[in-house]
Amino acid sequence: MEAPRYLSNIFPQEAAGLSWIPDGMDPNSSYRLAVHVGAYVKINDDGSREYCEALSIAKILDRDISNWDDMLNELATDINLGCNHKLRVTYWDKMSRNYEEITSDQKLLHAIDMYWEIRRLSLQVCVIKKNDSEFMHDVGRQESMPWVLQGSTDAPAKQINSQPPLEIASPLLELQNQNSAANHKMHKMQTVWTYGKNMQ
Repeated sequence: MEAPRYLSNIFPQEAAGLSWIPDGMDPNSSYRLAVHVGAYVKINDDGSREYCEALSIAKILDRDISNWDDMLNELATDINLGCNHKLRVTYWDKMSRNYEEITSDQKLLHAIDMYWEIRRLSLQVCVIKKNDSEFMHDVGRQESMPWVLQGSTDAPAKQINSQPPLEIASPLLELQNQNSAANHKMHKMQTVWTYGKNMQ
């Protein structure tokens, strides 16, 4: 299993040394943060829905003063996060070969250190409803998966969300129910025909 392709328009894959570090920042602890936020449907206070396009965020930060709560608040501000939503932030763990969620300072530092050799950490951000633990309202997850992380090949098939958004799931379920009813009716007709034939 290989990691998905990196979103190259946030930061170039190859930077000349540490030339990307701004003046005044410590070259020994600076790193690049590349964030991709998937498109999602924002639910406003009045119950209306608003489609929000995917966006990319680039930052240059200092590892020694990186704080998870501050980073999360900054991302929420950059995204203009509504009060009905929360963020789920993940990165590609090269050891487990899976997407791991960042929820604490310790996990953030672990993710930074994992990619310290290239001084670049790529994060995927999913915007979900506050009372949801899944990605049911994230319409951009499947779209954004192949472009977020550090590798160079397509995303593993099992990493793509298998559940469609609510707007897509409802008609799919209705179609599945119709197909099931049609199959049941056909099976019943075949049973009646077989019974009648045997009676002849």
